[in-house]
Order: sequence, then structure tokens, then C-alpha cells
Amino acid sequence: MLLKINPPFRNPLVSLLLGLSVMPLATCFANTDARQAVIQHFDRKIIGGGTQCSYVSVENSNHVAVANNLGLLLFDGGDWTLNELPNGAQAKSVAGFENLLYCGGQGFIGILHLNSTKDEPQWIDCTPTIQSKSGTFDDVWRMFVPPMKIDRTQKHANCAIFSCSEFAGSITPQGEYQQWLTGPIRNAATWTNGVAFQTDGFIHFFDWLGVEVEKIRLDADWKMEGVLEKQNQNITLLTHNHGIQLWNGSMWEASESPLSVRLQQVRANCIEQYGNTVLIGTSSGGILTTTDFKSYQNPYTQESGLISNSVLSMKSDVRGNLWVGLEGGVDLIKNNWPHRIPKGLEEIKEAGYSSLHLADGKKYWGTSQAVYSQSPDEESLKVIDGISGPIWSLSERQNDVWVCHRSGAGIIQDDKFHPIINETGVWNIWASSDPTIWYAGTYLGLIQIQYTARGRHPRSRWQKNGRVEGFDESSRFLSEESKGVWWVSHPYKGAFRLELDEQNRTLSRVDVYDDTSGFPSPLQINLCTLDKGMIFATSKGFYRWNPESDRMEPDSSALRQLIDKNQSYQRIMNSPEGDIWIFKNQSIHMLPLGGLSVLDDTKSRFAFMEQNPVPTPFESIEFLQDGQVCIPVERGFTYLTPNLMHHDQMLPALRIQEVTHLNTPNSNASIEDGAILLEAGVHALEFELTGLNSDWAGLLEYQWRIQNVAEQWSRPTSNSRITLSGLQPGTHEVEFRAFIDENIPCEVTPVTIIVHPYWYQLPWMRALGLLLSVSLVIVFIRRNRRILEADHLIQKQKEHNKRMEVERAMKASMEETEIALRAQKTEAKEQQLAAKNKELASATMHLVQKSQLIQTIDTSLQSLKSQIPGESRAEIDVLLNIIKEGGKLDNAWDTFTKQFDQVHVEFHKRITEQFPLLTKTDFKLCTYLRMNLSSKEIASLMFVSLRAVEVSRSRLRKRLGLQKDQNLIAFIQNI
Repeated sequence: MLLKINPPFRNPLVSLLLGLSVMPLATCFANTDARQAVIQHFDRKIIGGGTQCSYVSVENSNHVAVANNLGLLLFDGGDWTLNELPNGAQAKSVAGFENLLYCGGQGFIGILHLNSTKDEPQWIDCTPTIQSKSGTFDDVWRMFVPPMKIDRTQKHANCAIFSCSEFAGSITPQGEYQQWLTGPIRNAATWTNGVAFQTDGFIHFFDWLGVEVEKIRLDADWKMEGVLEKQNQNITLLTHNHGIQLWNGSMWEASESPLSVRLQQVRANCIEQYGNTVLIGTSSGGILTTTDFKSYQNPYTQESGLISNSVLSMKSDVRGNLWVGLEGGVDLIKNNWPHRIPKGLEEIKEAGYSSLHLADGKKYWGTSQAVYSQSPDEESLKVIDGISGPIWSLSERQNDVWVCHRSGAGIIQDDKFHPIINETGVWNIWASSDPTIWYAGTYLGLIQIQYTARGRHPRSRWQKNGRVEGFDESSRFLSEESKGVWWVSHPYKGAFRLELDEQNRTLSRVDVYDDTSGFPSPLQINLCTLDKGMIFATSKGFYRWNPESDRMEPDSSALRQLIDKNQSYQRIMNSPEGDIWIFKNQSIHMLPLGGLSVLDDTKSRFAFMEQNPVPTPFESIEFLQDGQVCIPVERGFTYLTPNLMHHDQMLPALRIQEVTHLNTPNSNASIEDGAILLEAGVHALEFELTGLNSDWAGLLEYQWRIQNVAEQWSRPTSNSRITLSGLQPGTHEVEFRAFIDENIPCEVTPVTIIVHPYWYQLPWMRALGLLLSVSLVIVFIRRNRRILEADHLIQKQKEHNKRMEVERAMKASMEETEIALRAQKTEAKEQQLAAKNKELASATMHLVQKSQLIQTIDTSLQSLKSQIPGESRAEIDVLLNIIKEGGKLDNAWDTFTKQFDQVHVEFHKRITEQFPLLTKTDFKLCTYLRMNLSSKEIASLMFVSLRAVEVSRSRLRKRLGLQKDQNLIAFIQNI
């Protein structure tokens, strides 16, 4: 970046700062101090791109463009889209105007038109034209467009200037190319009147029209990142890894400033002007800020919230917010938001509860863990020993610093804690109308404290008198109505009105006010003070005590016109200037100026707190002398700058980017004069909503409603594509709006959808229908007479049909009876068959047992035969022959087969007819296999060996003609 300064400024670094201020800047400048602003992260999971976001362009009001190593990223306020380059290469640089983007990548330069009505982005590939004139090229690392102050009627006013290693030149919106300089080119940066290019040994200064105005020699080892020219030829150069170098007209000198030394360590990558501050993005140190190019601060690093410390590009948009391209994604630093993290508190992660800023600049921070002190000239924090968090309040009372915490309360003096109360947790202390009497609101009621101004030690100035007897409710908020009369609120029990005998510390009367006394249900009561009066924040608006009716009633002041009585509110209070501050859900609202008497809704402002919410229900606020306020949040503390708080005009507005007709593929519906006209039918439309407002980037959701269908808005959705289906003929008034919070209404974008009626719904068709209806009535009357005449015949036919129906019923009943009888017979047969099957099984078991007995006798005789004399062996042989002949069971076989045939009907007949060549042995074997007998059981029945049965089975398979894969038993079972 090269910027020009006029005399009388002589210091080149100061000149650089002031020269930057002449650059075209955002129209809305935010707080530019070094305190950290809110950072909105867009990491790779969100943007969908690669790891490197090397270049950012914010010139287009509807899109943010980011060059990414996977393509060109576009953000429309709601969604990120990744657009591949035509050659599929990485994007390296991008710049542009309204609806026109110039993009450079690996061997590619092209122009993307964003106002195309087609679904796909329309590219003009300028690469062939450039290669034909200047030859091939590699990465295009730099892309610039002239600032808006340039006369747009000039030839190159709308061109883009680019540089690659081989050459540099310009591209017109029509894709015409002009070469400016040949390489090798190391880098390029803008200056006040154009672009500066670094070659080997020189810096070449060109104006925006492509005319070289000056050339200065440069050390070949340096790589420039930003330059500044002064009329007396003094130049300040920001280099990548050699810090800041100064040119005095004849030679270069190295700056020895702390900033220059730091830049040599972390290496500069990019530079951006923001108000009176210059921001420098580095390779390893995050973002450095400076106002004089000597000293610096380092508010943004990975430790304090950036995605990474490698900052590749920075651009501030028209709202004053800073877009940062990094290794790992894109960060949006919301400078235009009122939030700032106090200096030195960037790494506090615990919840904040209270803060205290003293007039001498010293600060105290009370969190969920401890109390930290911070001296005016130090960023580091010091823990005050002896105090356990949470720290409910920090306050300055009679020039003493009071701290109230979960275990008691006391005084901090010289960063040492002096306990005053230690028997119970203390919320805060309040002054009474008697300057010597104070009251501490504790977990268990009230404790009276005596103050003596002459005491030198904290414990001598402040002495605990004792507890107020008769009241032990948690007393978080107190307010004195009059001397001796105090109000105490309990969030879930209501409000208490106490009449005290302060001298004896006793109660003379206690009145309780809950949902039976006028408070809304559910109880959520916080006692507040507004315009020196008492007011209660509740679950349904604000309430006040009416002493005449002795009841709680809705607030009737001017405030009621600006609040929703059905909304829940946590706190309300006045600033020292009289502004009204209200805590409401995830936002803080401010109504300036001067209290209830001058409330003006058009001036109301708010701060959205969802990204770092206030710890409910422990909201508090500290009004600072510089006009800012300090708010404890769930991660430390934040400063709010009131004049940067949002108002209605700063809320995001949507526009309809595209309407897709879902009934017809690849068809878009056009909007003319705020209306969409559709043919008759039932339609479905998809609306793509956009609205780039960097204040709300990453936070937007969307809602819609059809007024003639429902007054309720739809549920918020993060999807910017809204589908409306089932659109019937008629007029549909559709409204869209961005959604941030239910208490922050955004601008409505209306569109009328007119679906033409069906042909039969047209007026002339309705008239014709009426005529036809009259004709049909006449025809009906005439036909009615004939119908009456036919009624008699119909009645007679009904009687005939009734008789036929009775006859059919009787016939059906008889058929059902016959079916039941057949079923009974079938059941009886099945029972008889089961009994016979049981007898067959019993007979089979008898045969098996008999056979086994005979075999046992045969085996025993065979054994005995070898043990007796020879003359007796003949008798044993006779017995063995008798057993052998008897074991064949021929007589029993006949009986058995008769029983078998009763169970397995005609099995023997079927197998004989199908296989007539079976032997008697085969026939028996088939019978036994039909009964699922094992080979061992069959061997016993046939009085043969098991081996013989296996041989018989093998022969049987052959006679039956079975294949190897066929099962013999299954085959026989199916015969």
C-alpha cells in the first residue's frame, strides 16, 4: 500500500499515518482503540473451502469475496458458496465493483458477473487473451481496482490491475488486456495515485491509468508489503521480513522502532487503514495496530480469538467492520459493534459478575472465581487473596472499595482484603438516610453496619452492628422508602416491605407482596430504582407499588408505551445522565436521554449479547466516566459504547435474490412491481433471501408469514432458502424478515403472489354456472314427478329383494351347517388316524424290543456255545436256528403292515406301482424309512447287521434311480 503525504510533516512514519487517512474509508467509523472487538468466526466447517483464504474483497455491497485454495468463496450475508474457477485451479486474489469480480488464480484470470439470472456463475475467462499477448503465467497473487474517487469516465477507471511473477497489467470489464510491466515481479501494493510493483532491484510506481511515474532502486532481498511516498521523495517501506525501511531520497535506512523490530520477528503480510489506526497483518503474530508506526499494540492473536496467527489479507467494509483472511478461515472483526473487551482481559474465560473503575484509573474485576486488580499503567491482572468467588458486587462506599462475595464482605485497601462480614454470603451494601448506618443484603436477611469517618483502619471505619432479627430471606436488592422503612426483593418469593426499629435492629412489621398481591405469575421479581423511584422488573413487564390500594400494579409511566407488557425483564436503571438501561433476555436496551419524562422511541438503541451473554439472573452494569458502560458477561467483561449501540436503521434488511418455481424444473419466477404472477394451479416457490450486513453476519436467521393465512411468523431458520408450497389460486401477501432476537424486529420485505383462478372460477363461468343451475332445477322438478311414480315400483322391488335376501341367508346358514358337519367328520378322522398312528408306533416299538431281545439271546448262546462240550453244541445250534427263523418276524410283519396301511394309506400300493422291481427286502426297508426309523433300529427289526442295512439302502437308491445329491428318506416321504 503506497500513500502520499503533503508537507509540513517531516517524520516519514508520522507521514505514513497521516497519508493513510486520506484513503477512502468506511462511512461509519467505530471505536478504533486497541481494546478487542467482537470476532465472528467463519472457519472451514462454515465456509466449506480450503485452508488458505489469501485475499478478501468487500467492494461489492451484496457479497464478500474471498480467494481460497479451493476456489472463490462468496458470502451474501447468510450463506457461503464455493465457486470453482473454470480451470479448477486455486484462487489467489480477488477485487471488484458492484456485481463484478476480477479473480486471479493458478494460471487463470477471469471476470465473474454476479447479476446473472442463471443458476451457474457466469465467467469471462481472460486467460487466453492474456497468454496470446504476454505468454503463459503462474500464480496471480495481487488484484486491485481503482478507488471510488477516480473519475469513472476515464479509460481504465473500471479496470482491474493484477500482477504475477511474469508480468503485470490491467483488465477491462469486457476482458480487454493491456500489459504494464514485465517481470520478474516479486510483489505489488497500492499507493495514493496507483499501484507500485517490485521487480528485482526496483520499485516501479504506476498511476491508475497505467503510466509509470517513478522508479526507485530497492534491495533485492527485501519484499515490500506497503509503501508511502512524500513530496520531498522520502518513502517509508513496509517489508515482509526486514521491518520498516526509510528512503531519504538517496539511500535506505532501517527503522529501529519497536514496531519495526517486532515486524522482523512476525513478518508483515498486509496492511489496512482504519480511522486513525493502521492495522498490520502478520505471518505469525496476528494483527498489530499502530498510530505512529513506532509503538504498537497486538490486540488480535490466536490466543485472544483469531482463528490463527497467520493473517493473509484484511479489508474494512462500508460499515467499518474488518474482514480478515487467515490460514484456516475468515474472521470478521465487528468494529461497528459497541462491544469491546477491556485491555488485559482478553484471556479471562470465567463469568464476570461485577466491576469497579476508580477515578485514579485503577480497576477491579469480580468474577465467578476471584477478584482481580489492575493498575492504570499495567495490562496484567493481580488476584486479591482471601476472597472466594463468585463476587456479587464491587462498589466504592465513602472512598472505600467494598467487595461482597459468597462467603461475606469486606474492604480492599492496597490490594489487601479486610473482612467485615464473614458468617454468610453478602449480595451488596446500601446506604440509609442516616449516613452512619448502612445495610448489607445477605443470603439470610439484613445486617446493619456502622460507619465512622475518623477510623484509620477499614475495620475501625466500618463495624458490624449485627443482624436484623425476624427476617431471614435472601436480600439481593434493597431500597429505602423512608427512614426505617425498607423494601427487599426475592426473585421467587416476591417483595417484602419492612418497618425497622433501627436502634434495636428488630422488625415492627413485615408485608409480603407476591402473585396474590398483583405481581404476575410466575414470580420473577427484581427490585430496581428508576428516576429515584422504586420499580419492579417482572416476568411480564414492570410493576410499581400503589400505597393507596396496597397492591402491585403495572407501571403507568411513559415507559409502558415502549415495552411489551408480556415480555420478561431482568433489570432497569438510570445512567448518571438519566438514560434508561433495560436488560431483556439476550439484549441490553438504552433509552436516551433524561429519564421517563423525555422518552423517545426513535432514539432507542440496543446491544445484542447472544455471542457473550450476560449471566442471568445476575445482571449488573457500571457507568464509566468516559460515557461507556461495563457489563459482566459469561466470559469476563465487555465495554459498551452507547453511540455505537444499534438502532432500527442499523438492522439487516433482506432482499429476494431469486425465486425458483419448483413445479417446473429449471424455471425461475420473476417479480414485477413487487408481485409474482402465476398461472392457475397449485404452486410451490423457493425464495433465496440475501442481505449483506456485516454487523449481523453469521447471526442471521429468517422468518416468513402469509398474512391471509396466519399472523404468526414462522419459526426462525438458518436456511436462507424458504420454500412455500400449496399456493392455491388467489392473492397471497407474503412477508420475509431477518431474525436476530424476538425483541428486535427487523425490516419486513413484502411480496405479493397472485395465482390466477381456475377457468371455472372466472366471473363469466360463474354466470354460466348460475344459468345451468336454474336449468337443472327445472329439470329436477320434471324428473321428480317421474321419480315419484317410480317409487312404487322401487318399493315393490325392495320387498322382492328382501325376500330374496332372506332366502339367501337361509341357504347360507344351511351351507355353513354342512361345512361344520364336514369339519367335524374331518376332525374325527384325524383323531382316529392319530390313534392308529399311535398304535403303529407302539407296535413298531414292540417289534424293535422283541428283535433286540432275540438278538441278545442269540449273542448269549453264541458265547455259551464256545464254553460247553462238543456233544452239547448240536443242541445249541438247533436253538440258534430256531431263533434265526423266528427273528424274521414274518407273522408279525403281516400284522404290522395292516396297521401301517391304516396310517399311511395306499403307500404300499403307490410304491409298488411306481417301482414294481423292488424286492421284499427293499419293500420292508422303504416301510421302515417312511416311519423315520434309524439304520440301527431297522437292523434290529430285519435281524441283520448295521452294515447290511447300509448296503440295502445303497441298493435301494440305485433301484429308485436317485442321484447323489437326493435324500433317500425325503424321497420316500414324498411318495
